[in-house]
Amino acid sequence: MKHAVRIMIVAVSLCCATETFPKKIDFRMKLVITQEEVSKDSQEDTYEVTVRGRAVKYRWSHEGFPDDLEEKKSFRLSEKAFDNLVNFILANNLNRDLKEKNKTGQLGVGIIMRLDISIDSVRTKAHISGMYNRWGVPPEQRCTISNLEYYRKAYRILGAIREEKENF
Repeated sequence: MKHAVRIMIVAVSLCCATETFPKKIDFRMKLVITQEEVSKDSQEDTYEVTVRGRAVKYRWSHEGFPDDLEEKKSFRLSEKAFDNLVNFILANNLNRDLKEKNKTGQLGVGIIMRLDISIDSVRTKAHISGMYNRWGVPPEQRCTISNLEYYRKAYRILGAIREEKENF
């Protein structure tokens, strides 16, 4: 009888354990943001984040004034950070196709952003480009990006990954 009770306890705990932990998902993300300043001392910063499962590769490069620089690092997201990243993407509807192409290269600061996300078999691609801060124009014409909130949320992911934070 004691043996049967032990078997039932193990069976119940295994059953509950499978319901407690979410199904493992196939997650991939690539985020590339280029910020370019056009001025007499023009410069460009490119950030690239690649996530495959919990493995992260981060790269930053700076070209222009005062010197060319580069930083690279790789690390693994904790389970909590991974869950927070996926939940942030889903809660903010970042896993959707989006295309907004405006001119860049004008006097001021322009951005080019690409965000490719794959969750299981669902793939989405977002591309935003335009002037973030045009100089020499009225304030209401400085930003040519209509999907600015989407860009800011993608940039928030970049900031959290760069700082290796768990919360997005």
